[in-house]
Amino acid sequence: MVSIFEKIEISRIQFQEGDREVVVNCKITQNGESTETTLWITFSDLNRILSRIECLNSDTDSSLFKTIYMGNNEMFYECDSKNFGLDSFMLEELYFQQPIRQIRA
Repeated sequence: MVSIFEKIEISRIQFQEGDREVVVNCKITQNGESTETTLWITFSDLNRILSRIECLNSDTDSSLFKTIYMGNNEMFYECDSKNFGLDSFMLEELYFQQPIRQIRA
């Protein structure tokens, strides 16, 4: 099932090496109502998001992920919109082709 959001404002993207999903902290606007939420998405859908972010700002790319060494040769990756001087990355009409999990706040 494809999930489509009118507007999504992404504040943080994070994952650990070896994870099967990516955690996305965001605010979703659907039918005029906004909801703070956390999404768990696939890496394929992460690539779709990164492509859209790169279209917004050519200086923004995946090399700007902050990398943290966790020990045991494992890495943690984080992309925080504040590192780009933004409150969030705002994307419109974003769709996810793979099933997503969501927690609403």
